[in-house]
Amino acid sequence: MHCPLVSIQTPTSSWLLTIFSLLFNSLVASGQILDSEEVVSDTAGLKIEYAAEIQVDVDRPIQFVVDIGASGEMKMIHPKHFFIINGNAGVSFVGAQQILNGGTAHARYRPLHSKRIHPEIFAQGQWDAARGMLSRGLAGANCRFSILQKSNVSLVGATGFFYEHERWNAANLEMENAVDKTHTNSLIKWNTYFRFVYRKSDSFMFKSTLFVQARPDALIRYPRLALLLGTTVNINDKFVLNIGWQLQYDFAPVIPIPNLYLQGNNSIGYTGATAIN
Repeated sequence: MHCPLVSIQTPTSSWLLTIFSLLFNSLVASGQILDSEEVVSDTAGLKIEYAAEIQVDVDRPIQFVVDIGASGEMKMIHPKHFFIINGNAGVSFVGAQQILNGGTAHARYRPLHSKRIHPEIFAQGQWDAARGMLSRGLAGANCRFSILQKSNVSLVGATGFFYEHERWNAANLEMENAVDKTHTNSLIKWNTYFRFVYRKSDSFMFKSTLFVQARPDALIRYPRLALLLGTTVNINDKFVLNIGWQLQYDFAPVIPIPNLYLQGNNSIGYTGATAIN
């Protein structure tokens, strides 16, 4: 998210404590494919940006459900280094009785991020009971490149590979012929994304991200696709409103759930920053 941020100076011991506290509080985990890319403004020294949000989502994994949760994010920005860690956790209300939970934790590091072409390393863990995902862990690396970079418009892309370990079970899902059997996948996957950002002003941003994830073998024709659309509106210099949609299509689900997944994301959050020179 892009907000007017207040910068303050802090002693070394104080900002180290701040980093530790934010890392700890960010390691909470609903998540599918995470949109954790961001255009990074130039900075002369180290800057820390952070955000905390309350979110209400409407999903359709099997049937329409309502999710209520909280999320946190921290970025460490330096001329030669960029690190982001974020996470969210919440509960899903299915009908009048069933309550399920889900969450995600994600970390990403980019050395030499100001270069037009640079690497990025990432790791992610998640679970989503409303879709039958018991757990999913992955780690990998991409080559990231800037296609277009202007003051108010940017387009970036990345491609690479990651190792993924998933566990799925349909036993708790309200669907016909659900079988209480855990399915496990351990795969290497090819990963590509493109992200477009348009900023009309410091108070409004639109972003769109397309993800493609597939096995780099004969089954590459059965990818997992996701399109994320979102707007960010700065209410003031501390509070921000996010409204977005995620459309995901899995050509070969691990368990017999619908191929199409739809989620509407709405959140209001608090943001801030600390500059360390």
